[in-house]
Amino acid sequence: MSVVIENVRMPAGFPGAKRPLFDGLSMRMEEGSRVGVLGGRKSGKTTLLRLICGTVKPAEGLVRCSSSVSWPIPLSSFFMASLTVARNIRFIARLYGIDDEEFPRRTAELVELTDFLNTPLARCPKFVKPRLAFALGISVDFDLYLFDGSFAPGDKEFKQKAAEISAARMAGRAYIVATSIPAEVERNCESAYVLEAGRATYFAQMNEAVEHFKELLAAESQKKQAAGAEKGDEDDEEEGLGDVDVIGAAVADAFD
Repeated sequence: MSVVIENVRMPAGFPGAKRPLFDGLSMRMEEGSRVGVLGGRKSGKTTLLRLICGTVKPAEGLVRCSSSVSWPIPLSSFFMASLTVARNIRFIARLYGIDDEEFPRRTAELVELTDFLNTPLARCPKFVKPRLAFALGISVDFDLYLFDGSFAPGDKEFKQKAAEISAARMAGRAYIVATSIPAEVERNCESAYVLEAGRATYFAQMNEAVEHFKELLAAESQKKQAAGAEKGDEDDEEEGLGDVDVIGAAVADAFD
């Protein structure tokens, strides 16, 4: 077993929440599996990935991983803006025991950043940081890769190539994609969990997971519309799946 999560409870990480973020969350991901996690706004997708990679501990319950696990890609908070692109890559390489002088150049070449290797990250164009975070995440060898939001993150001009890079790099590897976009899991995963009310429901068939998630989105949208009609306005900070996710899902499906 690669990942086991049993009866995990986590308090909500934002004020005004009406329930815990996770309450009895249980999941199992077999070695070598490719799993999608569908969830709306504030459903705990990123926190779930952090639980799996060990940077967050559950308030209650068990999280056990029997494999090496990546950080949530494309996390970039560990980058140091004053250092060059190459030095940022070397820093991570040392942390993970990579003793290869060509590793920084190969990582940069993967996402067309070789021209910025000797440039401080603070002085690079905006697209450099997300590309670097993506390339570095998939360049370090792990048994299980975690993707937060998209299987192929990156700027608009680079997204198609990033998808091709991800597909090639992930061949034969296990990964989890946590997202609010159904098309992301339909394209890239074999099965899926849907986060709902602090728990996760497993679907072996992808179409069933997507259909259930879309029903949740529709129900949440109707709930908010009804609440808005009663109150005369709508609270954008209300806990739940959120209209942004409805729009994102619809747009993604239209272009899938």
